[in-house]
Amino acid sequence: MKNKVLNIFFAASPLHLICLNELRHRENISRFKLILLLHKDHKHGLNQMFITLEKFKMQNYIILWIPKINLIRFIFELSLIIKFKIQYFKQKKRFVLIDFRNIFMHSLRRFFKNDDFILIDDGFHTFVAHKNYMSKNIFLPELMYKSFNGHLAKTLYYGRSYNRLKNKPLKVFTIYADEINNKNAIMNDLANLKKSIKKEELIFSDNKVYFAGTKLVERGVLTFEQEFEIINKLNSYWIKRGKEMFYVGKRSSTKKKLERFEENGIKTLNFEQPLEIVFSEMLEIPSHICTFGSTLQKSLKLLFGDKIQFYFIDLIEYFSFSNNRGITFRGKEIDKNISKYSINSNNIETLNLD
Repeated sequence: MKNKVLNIFFAASPLHLICLNELRHRENISRFKLILLLHKDHKHGLNQMFITLEKFKMQNYIILWIPKINLIRFIFELSLIIKFKIQYFKQKKRFVLIDFRNIFMHSLRRFFKNDDFILIDDGFHTFVAHKNYMSKNIFLPELMYKSFNGHLAKTLYYGRSYNRLKNKPLKVFTIYADEINNKNAIMNDLANLKKSIKKEELIFSDNKVYFAGTKLVERGVLTFEQEFEIINKLNSYWIKRGKEMFYVGKRSSTKKKLERFEENGIKTLNFEQPLEIVFSEMLEIPSHICTFGSTLQKSLKLLFGDKIQFYFIDLIEYFSFSNNRGITFRGKEIDKNISKYSINSNNIETLNLD
């Protein structure tokens, strides 16, 4: 009897779990191994992961705690590859990969070249990866390997397989498949999540606005003062229009940051699950969502059509023309594709707060 393909799933965020859940229902996958790549110090993020795992009944998993030292991380990942080689030697496998930028994910393509691979969404960066690489028939993020550390990592993880991996097409399961010209892209329309929405009971509240929080302060791209300045202007913008705005924290948002917003008159919310899941369970949904550029601009459109209006604040534009010229802004870390995508989308309005 011919062995069935074993699916090996990876996940490092609730969005990955949402995509994996969609894939397994779409393809009726009952047999899979799930490996979580997690950081011990991300407590709120871990809580979101475990709640999402419980919701999707994905309780059988292995946790690979990511070491902070890269060499130890490499050893951990290599040991996992060896384990796969031994344990599933004769088994046909399909690896479901996360994050086009992740060098370990691509290294699996080196060591298991006779097996199958498919990449799931890692936020908006899937769209960027297609535009910058896959649309040009490049299937590795080659610009990441130009530095000394990048070249060293490339040598360790890929060996002599670099050109083969770079040129070998990669399937993609993505919510952006209907917007990109990629014959290897499969549409993730969030059909399974959509089933849980009680459409007949839904109310879209025109007087509520959510701002989809960012981790830009936590990453050091913005200072708290810079983000607060924009959020405060945005709050005033909506108050003048008779609407109530809430800053919705991400799983990486610090408690201290949210408390400082509250102390300065900005209402905040902090859910235990991603907004895609939260909204699928809510009966009253805000009609307006503001972002600095977010996957929500696509995912919630798939779930609710044109019932939600999105508003985009272009950070690069804002700091170019505001009175903040003397303030350091790490604009190079903001992908310009976010602006292009938001400006060209018909359900996203660009707000000028100056």
